[in-house]
Amino acid sequence: MKKDIRKKAVVAIFLILLVVSYKLYFTKDHNVVDQGNETQMIFESKDLIDTKNLTLLEKYRIDVDGDNEDEEVQLYTAAERDADGEIMWDDGQNWLMLVKDSDRAFVLFDGYIQLGELKLWIYTTDEDNKMHITTLQPSSASALVDDYIFVEEKQGFEKKILFNPKNVNMLHMSK
Repeated sequence: MKKDIRKKAVVAIFLILLVVSYKLYFTKDHNVVDQGNETQMIFESKDLIDTKNLTLLEKYRIDVDGDNEDEEVQLYTAAERDADGEIMWDDGQNWLMLVKDSDRAFVLFDGYIQLGELKLWIYTTDEDNKMHITTLQPSSASALVDDYIFVEEKQGFEKKILFNPKNVNMLHMSK
């Protein structure tokens, strides 16, 4: 009789653990890194930023830091232009995104992107009335979305990861 009770207790504990494990595993999105919770501060660059050998893709002037003077958001790639001005894309290249003021610069992105690109949007919302620079980094193995906001009290940009799924196998990207 004691064996039957022990056996039933072991089976009951096993079933409870199985149900709890199932609920924990399947009710949580295991494919995403803490969306919206990873932040870091980006402060003024102390180094001289040399863009001489880079290709400027775009620049946009707007007051990003709220000082009533326009800064320039610049996006560069290491891919060069041919004689006709067309960009000679490789399988991957380095990208650089800067915010330049008259007396300082902030490097918001400086990295290599394999089989992808860096897109950016600059906007405000009624929710927080702040200037946002949001980037999308689609590539063959990622779909990263970051948001940058200038924090006046800290005199730097807060970078927040909005979306960063793991183990991406990008099958199609629209133009």
